[in-house]
Amino acid sequence: MAALIVAVAALTGCSKEEIGGDGLTFTTTVQMPAGGTKALDEHGVKTFAVGERIKVTCDGGSKTCTSEALTSADISADGKAAKFTFNFASAPTLSSGSTVTYEYPAAHSGLGGQNGTLATLQSTYDYASCSPYVSVAGQLPTNITLENQYAILKLNLNDGSRDITSDVRQLTITLGGQTVTVNRTPAAGPVYVAVPAASGSIVFYAAKGKDLYTKSVSQTLTAGHLYPVNLSMSSVEGALSGLFSVSASKKVYFSKGNLMAVFIGSSEPIYTSPTWKFADNQWGCVGNAAANNAITGDGTVSTAGSVDLFGWSTTSTAYGIHNSTNDYDYHGNSRDWGTNAITNGGNTENSGWYTLSKTEWEYLIDSSRRTNWGRATVAGICGLIILPDNYSGTAITPGDGSNWNTNSIDASSWASNYEAYGAVFLPAAGYRTGTTMFYDPSFTAENRRGYYWSSTSYGDYGGHYVDLGISNLNTFYTSRYGFWGMSVRLVRVAN
Repeated sequence: MAALIVAVAALTGCSKEEIGGDGLTFTTTVQMPAGGTKALDEHGVKTFAVGERIKVTCDGGSKTCTSEALTSADISADGKAAKFTFNFASAPTLSSGSTVTYEYPAAHSGLGGQNGTLATLQSTYDYASCSPYVSVAGQLPTNITLENQYAILKLNLNDGSRDITSDVRQLTITLGGQTVTVNRTPAAGPVYVAVPAASGSIVFYAAKGKDLYTKSVSQTLTAGHLYPVNLSMSSVEGALSGLFSVSASKKVYFSKGNLMAVFIGSSEPIYTSPTWKFADNQWGCVGNAAANNAITGDGTVSTAGSVDLFGWSTTSTAYGIHNSTNDYDYHGNSRDWGTNAITNGGNTENSGWYTLSKTEWEYLIDSSRRTNWGRATVAGICGLIILPDNYSGTAITPGDGSNWNTNSIDASSWASNYEAYGAVFLPAAGYRTGTTMFYDPSFTAENRRGYYWSSTSYGDYGGHYVDLGISNLNTFYTSRYGFWGMSVRLVRVAN
């Protein structure tokens, strides 16, 4: 493992000169000891480079100055020393005993915006800083020590049989309570990522086309070290690859289709104990067919088929598979559909799938974010397209106008130009009461509607839902109608 220098001891000589008005110029020479380097290259070696700048902040944060760009004449000792010049527009106070903070490179502003390339890492994310005290009033400190603040990962990814690095467009890494996201143009590896120093579990997600891969490892990462990592990743069964913000701090991945309860068999007069699955594609929905129209009681149907319009799910109902039109039959504590074992979603109970809350739905398709979603017809089915964060696929015409054909997309184009970049489609599958369907795909296009449950209860026997209305989109609808059978689309937290 190639290691970067953890601390860079710097000998700093300062001179100051009046430049007119209240301004001052400080010239700071930073010299690296033998073996100490800066500005990462592919081997983990760091040296100063032409064009680089350093930033200094003083006077309690009230004054900040970025140095002039380094020239070749400023760099010496094979790149291990450099002279930085700061031109303050107004003279800093530099009180004795106060602190001065140096940050290198000056362009650094956090871990966001990484694209996985070495060049971007060099210029922005190979970050070191120090905050020495001012020992002589009016002068910058004469000796400083820069300390690297991040660990660097040098990643190559595979699916257990072949390299997938060149196909990955997005990578998220969660460690130490923070999530770092890399958005990149798919290209050959490695992928370079700056991450905070941390110890313990590190969770990786990689988006490759419409598919999502993951890997969890336990590792201690030390600031100032380069870690070459070859990750053998597993597919996240049932998950799409688009990353969606559902709050200011929470991101999720959607399932590959609406939830379905599947009843199979050939001889029983009543079918019970369904298996659970996601629809085979994003536009998949049952509509006015078995078993939506064959529910005979609480969790039972009269013919083999699938139910994908569920009443309110509580401890009193079999996840809303009920033909009662009496609200009271849906009373009780709510029970999330995502707790089931989903055959094409990992096939394990309580594996992380869940239903978005009212607040999360509202954040996702809030009117202020209307460029991220739009009405559409995909493969002949009306519905709503929602675009992920940092979407790079084919653009859509956004908004909630009444025309479902605002975006008309065939199945092939959807797969290659939208879904491959993480886009989600919610079919307008209608709703049911008892075994009667309304606004489902058997209706004419202008009369299609879709309804999606949230996990947020309303009263004792109902919940909040999303209405993909005929003329508007609304997440503020509240329902006391627990007997309304609506669609369910599950998600899982990205971290």
